[in-house]
Amino acid sequence: KRDSSEQKRETTFPLEMAMTQKVLAAVLVAMVGLAKADSPMGEATEASNVTMCAYEPCDIQAAADYTVPPLPYPYDSLEPEIDNQTMTFHHDRHFAGYTKKMNKALADMA
Repeated sequence: KRDSSEQKRETTFPLEMAMTQKVLAAVLVAMVGLAKADSPMGEATEASNVTMCAYEPCDIQAAADYTVPPLPYPYDSLEPEIDNQTMTFHHDRHFAGYTKKMNKALADMA
């Protein structure tokens, strides 16, 4: 027979996993934001030449290709919470893949 702590662990695991994924997604979004900003207030850097068009139609012809910025810290700096392999996979594979697909979609729309 299982004790109550084991049962509780089984019933809360999916929720914990979902929360972990949300936290990881928030960290990745924050990393992208920090890579594009030179201050905590989010002012664009001089190197940024892409205009974000949230409230008006974008000029697709004028948009430059998006690139994956280098990670601003070592891949293993978040260990033990997020290991080197996970950071490398998410930055170099997922983030790069999303960027490549976004550039392709923009090129197809042009």
